[in-house]
Amino acid sequence: MATAQITEEYPITHDPTRAPVPFGRWAPELLTRWLNTGDVHEKQRTLFTLCDFLHDPEQITACLATDLVPALCRQLEHTDATVRQKAALCLGVICGHAVGREDLLKNDVLTHLSWRFTDAVPLVRRNVHQVVVSLLRTPEGVSAGLEVNLTPLLLQRVVCELPEIVLLCLRSLQPLLKEDPKRGLLLGAVRTMNKLLRSEISSIRACAASCLHNLCRPTQGKNEATVLGSIPLLVTLLKDWDPAVRTQAAAALGSVLVTTPAKKLAVTLPTLRHLLDLAGEFAVPAAQMLAIQALAVLAAHPEARNKLREHVEVFEEAMRSEEEGVRVCAKRAMEEVMWVP
Repeated sequence: MATAQITEEYPITHDPTRAPVPFGRWAPELLTRWLNTGDVHEKQRTLFTLCDFLHDPEQITACLATDLVPALCRQLEHTDATVRQKAALCLGVICGHAVGREDLLKNDVLTHLSWRFTDAVPLVRRNVHQVVVSLLRTPEGVSAGLEVNLTPLLLQRVVCELPEIVLLCLRSLQPLLKEDPKRGLLLGAVRTMNKLLRSEISSIRACAASCLHNLCRPTQGKNEATVLGSIPLLVTLLKDWDPAVRTQAAAALGSVLVTTPAKKLAVTLPTLRHLLDLAGEFAVPAAQMLAIQALAVLAAHPEARNKLREHVEVFEEAMRSEEEGVRVCAKRAMEEVMWVP
C-alpha cells in the first residue's frame, strides 16, 4: 500500500548561494562557533552547510573535538522548525560512524531526542526517530535506551503517529523489547502489537510481529498473547503476501506455542495447514525454517502430532534442502513427529 511521504520544505529565508563554506583546519571550529552565536537565519545556513560537511568521514573526529554534539542538542530545543530538523539530521550523519555513536551516547543524546518525540513538525519527529533507530543498533545504545526509559515513550507514540514514523518506533522497540521484554509487558505492549498486526502496511505488520516475538520470550508474554488473541492474528499472517510478514509471524508463533494453552488453541485453528504450506516454501528459507520449528513445537500436542504424521513428506523434502539450517530443523521436527510415548 502506498503511503504519504514526509517531505522537506526549506524556509524562504534559505539561499543556498549564500551558505557559509569554511575551508581548512579551522572549518569545524568555525561551524560550531556560528552555530552557537548566530541568529536564526545564520543557524539555518550553518546547519545546511554542516549537513554536507559531515558527509566527509575525515571531518567527523575534528568536528566532535569542538563540542559539536552538545551544540546540536541545544538546537533541538530551538523555536525554529528548520533548525530543529536540520540539527537532528546532522546528528543522524554523525551516528553513521562508530566514533560518532560513542560521542552521542557520552553526551546523553537519547534524552534530548526523546524530548522531541512530541514535536509539532512531522519532519523533526522523523529525523529524531531515525537517529534513535541508528543508536539502538548497538548493545551500548540499547543499554542507554533502557536507562532513559525509552520503551514507554515509544509505545505511546506508536499508536498515534504517521505510518512512516510508526515504522521507526517499532524498529526502535525491537532491540529494547528483546533486551527487556518484561518492561513492555507491564505497559500492555501485547495489546498494542495486536492492533498493529492489523495494519494495512506490510512493513508495520512485520515489525509488530517481530516485537510480539520478543515480548513472548518470557512465560508471561506467552500467556498474555494466548489470552489477548494474538494467535489467530499470527495464523492469518502466515498467508500474508509479504514474505517478511510470513517470516516474522512464524517466528512469533514458534515462541507462543510453547505453552499448553497456546497449543490447544492453535489446534482449533488452521495453524497446521498454514505452517505446512510455509514449510514447503523453498523460495524463502528463513520463513521455511521458522515454520518447521513452529511445527516441531506444536508436535508436542498429541492431536497435532497425529495430523503431522500424515504429512511427513513435507519434512522429508525439507531435509533435502540446500540450506543447512532448514535441514537441521526438518530433522529435529521429524524426530518430534515420529516420537512414540
